[in-house]
Amino acid sequence: MANLDVTTLQLLRSREEYNKYNRRIPKGLLDVMTVALLKDYGRYYNDHPEHKWIDPDAFRSVFYGTYHPTLSDEQRAHYNGVLNACLKSSPDDAVRKNYINNLIEQETATKIAELLTEYNDGADINYIYELNRLLESADQELEKGEGTKFIDDDIGELLKVTQDLQGIEWRLLALRNHMRPMVGGDFGIIAGRPDTGKTSFIASEITHMAPQIPKTFGTDRPIIWFNNEGMGKRIKPRVYQAALDMTLTDMVKANTEGTLINSYKIAVDDIDRIRIVDVHGWWNYQIEEVIKQYRPAIVIYDMIDNIKFADGNSGARTDQVLEGMYQWARELCVKYDCIGIGTSQISTEGDDMLFPAMSMLKDSKTGKQGAVDFQIMIGRSNTHNTETVRGISIPKNKLRREGVQGDPRAEVIFDGNKARFRDALN
Repeated sequence: MANLDVTTLQLLRSREEYNKYNRRIPKGLLDVMTVALLKDYGRYYNDHPEHKWIDPDAFRSVFYGTYHPTLSDEQRAHYNGVLNACLKSSPDDAVRKNYINNLIEQETATKIAELLTEYNDGADINYIYELNRLLESADQELEKGEGTKFIDDDIGELLKVTQDLQGIEWRLLALRNHMRPMVGGDFGIIAGRPDTGKTSFIASEITHMAPQIPKTFGTDRPIIWFNNEGMGKRIKPRVYQAALDMTLTDMVKANTEGTLINSYKIAVDDIDRIRIVDVHGWWNYQIEEVIKQYRPAIVIYDMIDNIKFADGNSGARTDQVLEGMYQWARELCVKYDCIGIGTSQISTEGDDMLFPAMSMLKDSKTGKQGAVDFQIMIGRSNTHNTETVRGISIPKNKLRREGVQGDPRAEVIFDGNKARFRDALN
């Protein structure tokens, strides 16, 4: 039996390695007997769910007694030699590393060839992006032989960092008093029914956050608002209103007097601190390219549900696809050290409710929720004379401040004329 066959059977006698690599091994390069034994490995793992490794004695028992009871003496002798070579030892580290890396390289080369064929056949794909994605995925899987990096930081220093945490605070006390300051890597959802004021809510909050960026991140990094719902030109006036606490009439007057731009610059610390870009029809890799280029401190994804994803998942359920999309956004926050805020709609179940439940996100009972650190819900009642009242709740809050409840369930005031959300006590 060739070395490739022996190494394969030795490596895959571990359930973990079997699950990870069995389907990826090019069976055409293996001996017929090896392929047959790998199928028996699968049967053994199914029959012995508690076994993390193939036990030599137990495997021989079922192999001869159940799987292949009619083998001749000559066949038994042949298989005994194979089993003796493969079941009593594992490949050494160097052999294992070389085997897995060769497997990953062959698999990647095949995928690149298939990608090139699709591209040459006129498929609607971004070849460079998909090629880089394949190479990055392969690089992450390669056995590099690097030692595990444990967290060895001094506990006192870690506690000091936590105690002295400098981050981005919310404008609303209903949020500020119940959530710790946000830092790079934090990701959450803001959700509301149509016409509850999500755009004004975001404008109200990020114009308060903008001046905090230099102190928190130690550098002048922008807020980027990826808009794929309405027109971005309609958002910009709302941002100016929220920053200056002005009506449109007040802003027209200030602009005529020549004071509007400078007042806005002072309010948000920089004229280009908040950047809005229309991304209708964009792919996820285009979003990442902008983040990579401009290194924002805060990213608004409005809405993630409408971004086109190049990774596929056409056969998955809607909630599974959405969970993957929100997990992608969360990973970008960690990768680029930024705060991420996605917007979502509340389903019809949450209509006429000040405090909708966590599960009432459109097309997702748990998928989106599982990928985020916090979930802020903007609720409203349809009762007459309550048009300006909104309910603010945080049904999921992993940023909860110590000593307070995670969900404030507070009533606040929506000042639509100035694109501001105000605490009811003000």
